[in-house]
Amino acid sequence: MATIADLVIAFSREQARHIGEELVSRPGHVMPSLPGFRGITLSDDNLAVSSPLINERFSLPCNQRIADAFGGVAVHSCGVWDHTMRLLPGRGVMGVDCAVAPCCDPTPMTPERVRAALAGTGIVVKARCGGAREEIEHAVAALAGPDMRLILDIARIEKDDAAYARAAEGNYALAREKLSHAYGT
Repeated sequence: MATIADLVIAFSREQARHIGEELVSRPGHVMPSLPGFRGITLSDDNLAVSSPLINERFSLPCNQRIADAFGGVAVHSCGVWDHTMRLLPGRGVMGVDCAVAPCCDPTPMTPERVRAALAGTGIVVKARCGGAREEIEHAVAALAGPDMRLILDIARIEKDDAAYARAAEGNYALAREKLSHAYGT
């Protein structure tokens, strides 16, 4: 895994060199690129399928080497990985991407487990939730609060573009309302 980490660092540095000053997509991949964000995003499904001990000995040190090289990492993993989320603070992790609904991952996290693992850490959580009203309400109720830095990614469940536009407008209005209440804004 150390060799892979070295290759990721070398390749990503070379890629950034070729992109030059136009490199504005940070951290990129499955995370939003926002002002103030830095580093790069890693996908590491080892975090879901390996034990905390194995992750602490192998995956997390390699991920931290990449974080040290780029000023931080945002980490994506499919599946249930709260057993390792708890180990992320202090390792250069600035954000995580995880699914909290079955439409986003066949084995999603529960929002409650994400909160239990990351509340109060300062790590940004991009939670991919379902597009039904109940799923949005549950995700916000379980995740949002002053001790959580939350990005809510609402799934598209409508196939038809016009139907999706109508549903998305309502879903994002609902999310804004619930998030405003949760964060007191």
